[in-house]
Amino acid sequence: MTEFYRKRNLVNLTSHPINLVNKKGEMVVIKESGIVARTQQSAKEIGVVDDSIAVIQMEFGTIVGVPNPRDNVIYIVSAPVLNALNGTRKDCVAVHNTRRVDGQPRYAQGLRING
Repeated sequence: MTEFYRKRNLVNLTSHPINLVNKKGEMVVIKESGIVARTQQSAKEIGVVDDSIAVIQMEFGTIVGVPNPRDNVIYIVSAPVLNALNGTRKDCVAVHNTRRVDGQPRYAQGLRING
C-alpha cells in the first residue's frame, strides 16, 4: 500500500452522494462538494468480431471541474472522468465494485485509480 493515500480528505466531484463500505464494514457517506467534474465522451466502432459484435473504442474530450491538486485531498470523480484522465492524476479516484440492490447502485466497496 502506498503512503500517498493515507490520511487524506475525500472530496466528491460527482452529482450524487458516494456510499462506501469501509474495511470495518461500516457505511461511509461522502456528500457532494457542489463541484461536478465532467468530460465529453463518444464511442467509435473500430472493428467487428465474427461479423456481428462491434468493438468500440471510447474517446474522451475536455475535462472540466477537476481542481488543481491540493495537499491531503483525494478527489472522487466519475468513471468516465477517471478514464479521460488516463492515469495522469493519482489524486483522482472513482468508486470500485459497486453493489446494487433492486437494480439500483447502493454502495461501493472501495476506490480505484487508473495507471
